[in-house]
Amino acid sequence: MKGDTAVHVMNGVVNMILTNSAYLKDGKLVSLIKGKFQIQSEGAEVFYRNIQIRNIDEIPAEF
Repeated sequence: MKGDTAVHVMNGVVNMILTNSAYLKDGKLVSLIKGKFQIQSEGAEVFYRNIQIRNIDEIPAEF
């Protein structure tokens, strides 16, 4: 995620891009530029392996 744009990449393939991410607080839109994230499954046990999280200065051009 960089600014208000998030690119989800799995196995080198982009599977989702979110732009203008925000939430409503006291009647105003607040950009999602920081906070927590969570990895989950929907209704089944799942195992993750070799998850890599790294800081970026910009979203890579190939994505």
